[in-house]
Amino acid sequence: MLNHVIELPPHKNSVMDCCWSPDGAKLVTASSDCTIKVWDCLDFTNLAILRLDAQVVSCSWDPNGKFFTTCSIDNKIRLWDSETFSILDILSSSNQIVWSSSLSPDGTKIITGSDDGKIRMWDLQSKSIRTPSVHTVAVSSCSWSPDGSQIVTGSFGGRIKVWDSKSFNVLASHQAHSLVVRRCCWSPNGKQILSCSFGGTSKVWIKSEKEPAIFLYPDTTSFLFFSHFRTIATCGLNFILSILRSLKSKIQFFSH
Repeated sequence: MLNHVIELPPHKNSVMDCCWSPDGAKLVTASSDCTIKVWDCLDFTNLAILRLDAQVVSCSWDPNGKFFTTCSIDNKIRLWDSETFSILDILSSSNQIVWSSSLSPDGTKIITGSDDGKIRMWDLQSKSIRTPSVHTVAVSSCSWSPDGSQIVTGSFGGRIKVWDSKSFNVLASHQAHSLVVRRCCWSPNGKQILSCSFGGTSKVWIKSEKEPAIFLYPDTTSFLFFSHFRTIATCGLNFILSILRSLKSKIQFFSH
């Protein structure tokens, strides 16, 4: 059972993504109103509003909590200092819109999903790039597993795939949704994958089970994310970000 904790003040347009800091102390939201907001999760006050000239579609924290990344439709990935909120670096993805990014657990690499069906794996020190093709349509989401051994990707075609992070061999493939997979991410223990699509449908994929648990959240909310503290943040096309917390020792999901 989930308890509705709070709704944060809305952006002026759709909240496209949100991500928790590793210690759960901060929350970043990315919006198509061209802003990034940073929140204090103790009292949910706003710490910063960062403005760009392009819609922001994704955000991701460094596992060490020192910086976070944002992706925007100007084809750029920006790295932001988590204390000063200044830009540390900018990576460019040529002519491809970057829809998603995820930092490796050791903080040395970043993967991004792009319009051309490829993910780009950036080495943050050498700036070298690997560009394997993973889908036949745009990659809308990507995420490292907590141990760094696997990557999950979601596509505009509704399919999610799990990959070996070194060989890029496909380990699993599911036609998860009929619409765009807006977000897919791992649970903190690496045993579950949460996938969400436009329209408010979310599915939890458990490695030991063939069929996912399915749940709906109202108000066209499309994106849900695990945190380390039995808490989920949801955001969507209604411009609002909501915080929900489990009343049990773990979040419970129920199949239809």
